[in-house]
Amino acid sequence: MYDFDKMDKWNEYYLVNNIFNTDKYLILSLQNGLMGKLQYLIYDKTSKDCFTPTGQSDNKGFYIDGIIFYPLYTCDNRIVGYIKPEDLIDQEITKIKELQIIKNEIKLESNPVLVIISL
Repeated sequence: MYDFDKMDKWNEYYLVNNIFNTDKYLILSLQNGLMGKLQYLIYDKTSKDCFTPTGQSDNKGFYIDGIIFYPLYTCDNRIVGYIKPEDLIDQEITKIKELQIIKNEIKLESNPVLVIISL
């Protein structure tokens, strides 16, 4: 499957890990080479613009309102994913009242928080 004799050239290419399709966007999860940095590209089907989310980390997620979000799949015009408790505990949350309430009650041992984002 992989030509290990050409490992030094793997970082010249991107591996598409996942494609999330909504009515308005295509969200591509990419990895540089086989073991490289993960990133997302968001393609706006209407404007035909492509961009990367700001504040993106080296993790499998991207930042929304300062909190890292891990998308799992899409349904209609929604993205379903989760936020890890440890990513929520240390964040200053001011924009989303419901998330602030969860943050105040969550513990490190808690289950991840299910997130559904409407586009």
